[in-house]
Amino acid sequence: MTLRDFSVHIIALTTLSLLICYVVCYDYRLDLFNFGSLSIVIYLIFNTSIFLYAQRVSSRESNYTFNGVVSASFLIKLLFSLGLLAYWQRFHNPTDNHHIALYILIYIVYTIYEVYFLTLLAKKTSF
Repeated sequence: MTLRDFSVHIIALTTLSLLICYVVCYDYRLDLFNFGSLSIVIYLIFNTSIFLYAQRVSSRESNYTFNGVVSASFLIKLLFSLGLLAYWQRFHNPTDNHHIALYILIYIVYTIYEVYFLTLLAKKTSF
């Protein structure tokens, strides 16, 4: 996968995610568009960083380095997800748990794309 392909896909995915966030928030009268938008921007930055680093590492001879990047990305994303949800819960005091459902929806969309581009990059490396 080239940087151009990644850019086209991530822009389309971000547009789709913002549309989903808008529909969910305004159709169900939820005041979570800021939280959803923040989550989308964070995953946009995270996936772009992981792609650029994994692309550089995939051209090296060591497959263990690429596997380490994949493992570290999932661990960092998991810890960050828990931290973001805890932050929102503590400082914004939501009256319900709808923000968790919205976050999980955004998390799933970006995680599926992350698995997709990491799989394409893994095929480029020789195992």
